[in-house]
Amino acid sequence: MTYRHIGPCLLIAILSVCSVWAQPAGEQLRGTVTLRGGETLTGTIMLAEFGVVVGAGIGTLRPDLGSICLEVEGRQVTVAGGDLALIEAEWVQGGGAENPSWEIASISLTRRDGQKLSGKPTWLLHGTTARILTDDDEIQRVSTVQPTEAGFTPDALIHSVLIGDEWPAGAVQPTDAPGAADASLPATAAPASAEPVADLGPAAPLAGMADAGAAVKPAPAGPEPVSPMTVAAADDLYGTITLRGGLQLSGAIKTVEFGAAEGAGIGAQFDGHGALTLNVGAGTVSIAAGQIMSIRATWVEETAGVATKWTLRQLDVTCFDGTHVSGTPTWHLHYSVAMVVPPEGRLQRVTAIPLSRDFSPASFVTTVQLQPASPAP
Repeated sequence: MTYRHIGPCLLIAILSVCSVWAQPAGEQLRGTVTLRGGETLTGTIMLAEFGVVVGAGIGTLRPDLGSICLEVEGRQVTVAGGDLALIEAEWVQGGGAENPSWEIASISLTRRDGQKLSGKPTWLLHGTTARILTDDDEIQRVSTVQPTEAGFTPDALIHSVLIGDEWPAGAVQPTDAPGAADASLPATAAPASAEPVADLGPAAPLAGMADAGAAVKPAPAGPEPVSPMTVAAADDLYGTITLRGGLQLSGAIKTVEFGAAEGAGIGAQFDGHGALTLNVGAGTVSIAAGQIMSIRATWVEETAGVATKWTLRQLDVTCFDGTHVSGTPTWHLHYSVAMVVPPEGRLQRVTAIPLSRDFSPASFVTTVQLQPASPAP
């Protein structure tokens, strides 16, 4: 599945977060992402990912700017995002004509000190997401998820990520990216929003949690945070996430995702805190994050021959106005990612991604309980 959203930047929201938790200017990742089709995205690199696990991507929305972890000559090597000057991915097509797939054959890294290394990804699910804040104050996002689905094009896969404005010595600039002969990328229209909910007025915070209308103090210990994703902010979503194994994460919800498609997740990572878009009957319904009071996810393990597959069977959404929406995902790749900053704590991240090396179904997100936002004074 490939989706693309280019719209006005929510600059006011971004600046409001940064005014509370300012990120050092030197820790911003400015650069250029080049896609296989030849298109380039230049500006602040918010996300440039080749998978959905820790160590598969970099960006200012990732704790400590993220990292890339590769298998190099039988050992794992991790390079922090702040140490990188260039990332180059070599994609190969496999799977045969009936079930084609694209995989990363190798990734080459050039460090800021000039050191180079090449290896294979340590993750098994290969897909890319680029999210760039351009100099025109717009957010450009191109995401490609496999296995292949309607609208998929390998031209939207990330070919290279240049950090900074100058190419490292000896690097070959991708003036002709592998798929440049046809660089057109399909666009997906934004789904219609659900009906707005009524003004609920002030609400008491959940037990043991900070009031979403009040400033939240960062954790006193540790180095100064370099990303707004690592600390709680007043305009975050607040609530409690429960995992399938019983673990609960409470605090500022930076993201809770059930897939990589538009409308598959909510949290500070998304414009307007995101939304959930579901198949309901013969149509689709989109519920904005600000309307959602709770989410319940039903996961099932299905068997096809000797293989098993985990599927997100249904999502049940309850809104603050009492509306209930039950439906099935509009996306085909099912997994979950939870990122929460607890009160007076550091960022917690739990992923449940089938085919990843550390996958456990106990880490699937099963319920999300959100605290209503306090109205602006």
